[in-house]
Amino acid sequence: MESKSYYESILSSDRRRSSTVPDRCLEAELSSDRSRIVYSNAFRRMQQKAQVFSLEDNPGVRSRLTHTMEVADCGCLIASQIADSLIKINKLKTEQKQPFIRAVENACLLHDIGNPPFGHFGEIAIQKWFEKYGQDALKASIKKRKSGTPKSSEIDSYIQSKFRDFTLFDGNPQGLRTVTRLISSEDQYGLNLTYTTILSIVKYISSPEKVNNEPLSKKPGYFSTEEDIVKECRSKLNIVEQSRMPFTYIMEAADDISYCISDIEDGIEKQIICANDFFIGLKEEMVKLGLKDEQFPGDAITKMIRQKGQKAETMLPFKTPFARAMIKCAAETFVKERSKIVNGTLSEIFSEESSEGLSLKAIKNVARKLLFCSSEAEYPEIAGYNIIFGLLNCLKPLLECEVDVFKEMVSSPDNSQKGYELCSRLVRRLPNKHRKSYSDQVEKISGKGNSENVLNEWHFRAHMIVDFIAGMTDNFALDTYQRLQGIRIA
Repeated sequence: MESKSYYESILSSDRRRSSTVPDRCLEAELSSDRSRIVYSNAFRRMQQKAQVFSLEDNPGVRSRLTHTMEVADCGCLIASQIADSLIKINKLKTEQKQPFIRAVENACLLHDIGNPPFGHFGEIAIQKWFEKYGQDALKASIKKRKSGTPKSSEIDSYIQSKFRDFTLFDGNPQGLRTVTRLISSEDQYGLNLTYTTILSIVKYISSPEKVNNEPLSKKPGYFSTEEDIVKECRSKLNIVEQSRMPFTYIMEAADDISYCISDIEDGIEKQIICANDFFIGLKEEMVKLGLKDEQFPGDAITKMIRQKGQKAETMLPFKTPFARAMIKCAAETFVKERSKIVNGTLSEIFSEESSEGLSLKAIKNVARKLLFCSSEAEYPEIAGYNIIFGLLNCLKPLLECEVDVFKEMVSSPDNSQKGYELCSRLVRRLPNKHRKSYSDQVEKISGKGNSENVLNEWHFRAHMIVDFIAGMTDNFALDTYQRLQGIRIA
């Protein structure tokens, strides 16, 4: 139940590791989060990760980074309107407005930071590789042990639980892992963000093991390796397990508003379609969905329609009123449904049955038909899939190593192991920060049973390899694949 102290509870300046700068106010701490995000190398790398079109040379076409900045701007506009409304009904203090907006902005800035190269096709490649080869690599590693070998029942239990981190791999939990573990080799807390910012990027409420058909559990929100971090954040902010942070709803709405328009604009920029193609397709989809012109947010269709014989030449007369109306609707819906948001019973701000939800669906359907199925989009996706799959094939020998041999290679990468000359060279290709994160996690399980240690070590090892690939830009993934395959040497 929402109370007057609700936002005081979830807007927190506390961090997992205490800040080295004392006595900063809440707004300053959340602003510090923003600085940590935008100055991080993971954030910068998004400028060479695809939004829709991979390996794109045209700077007028959006990358993940430019898309992220647009989502953050949209999120701030929604948050500002919500904060004003909450202040009027005495649910938010005036001095909490800027922290409220900053919390949403931080969530928006981080919402795509865990996406692998080549976007969703990169995610699928990782999932499919582990479905096909992951278990064999695990068993090959175990088979090389002379003692302390896990029983078949223990292996089966692992495959039914933690192994799903890989077969259900997703960029959202990878983003959480990135900012809490991987960005800094000097700090085991990653960016050491506030509890508020960390929990605001958890888009789904379950680990891969507990994924089901419920709206907030249909995908993993965090991996098994970060489950303790999520529990800690929930405990500190008094967020119940079946709900998510209210700022997450706003981030999700801002993403929906931003990408449905920007994808079309990018298609026009690349001359795959023209504005008139879009509007013809949109009208067809509206008829299928039973959506009338006057129901479209911002009266955008009516304003866009030209007299008979004239063609639409630009998206601007449509884009501006549509975005403005959607932002207003998102803010109003949030305030109206805030009890459901707090209780975790609202699945999304734009419901599928609303005119706003149907409008988004219509635009997305047009993009799917005219853009996502185009050769300009699909050829790079197919190449990207094979690049990611191929990288995992190249790194497979590391997953087949015996546990003690692999740990020795990571701790002393300059010493080549006899019989493991290829693996030694592959280990040296892994970033120091990833090797450090792996070693930190392995050290924490050193007191557990021997067979359990073997499975946990392999789990952390597999995550390290996926971390390496997921953190690559599209260009670097292509370059690394060509080098490892011997296609290109220099």
